[in-house]
Amino acid sequence: LDVHRLGKEEARTDVPMSTLLRNPQVMVIALASMLANSDYAFLEPTLGNHLQRVGLASDPERIGMLFSVSSITYTLSCPVIGVLANRERFGPRPMIVTGLLMQLLGFMLIGPSPLLRLKSLQMGQMVTSLVLFGVGESMSMTPVMDDMMHSCGDSADACVNSLSSLMAASFSLGQMMGPLTGSALTSRFSFPWACTVMALVLLIHTSLIMLAEVWNPRRLTKEGGKYMELTPLNPPDAESAAAD
Repeated sequence: LDVHRLGKEEARTDVPMSTLLRNPQVMVIALASMLANSDYAFLEPTLGNHLQRVGLASDPERIGMLFSVSSITYTLSCPVIGVLANRERFGPRPMIVTGLLMQLLGFMLIGPSPLLRLKSLQMGQMVTSLVLFGVGESMSMTPVMDDMMHSCGDSADACVNSLSSLMAASFSLGQMMGPLTGSALTSRFSFPWACTVMALVLLIHTSLIMLAEVWNPRRLTKEGGKYMELTPLNPPDAESAAAD
């Protein structure tokens, strides 16, 4: 009985962070969550001046209203994305990749990128790009925890604490890197070219996610990718219950 209990305690031992950092499937999604969180932060110090320069918003009130488009879209789409990202439907990984590609398209349109050779930025194009940012960020951030747990396989329960720390660190790093990157690129080049660089970074990382799936495919868990029914962790033994 003591050996059995000892085995249970060892099975519940948390997986250290160093193990997760050596897992390429976990790390590409951690970096994806950092990029997804930095994309909107990229716009915070740069979009206002850009809107004033192109004549789409001349006062803080209008700039704030345009910023709210992404926030409202993100808020409304999160519950829907949570349902669609279920492993029995589309799954978390396709949602994350699609969200990054939507943000990539948003960057190309909001500049607009010189590669598109568009003459000017219209209000409809601006609103469309902000909607893409909101939905794309929701798609690339909502299923992150589930995807990383799936990458941990049968040891997912033991990885929860380390995964939570890694995910929080990725989000915070994205919030820090976004404004710094946006300000640096815009001041050195221009807002359209800065957005083009961010779109290129997203394209490269999306390719890395697909490459990781081919190079180091994830193993199916014993449940075949389905969710486990919640059960008590330590059900009382029959003899112990009778003794009580």
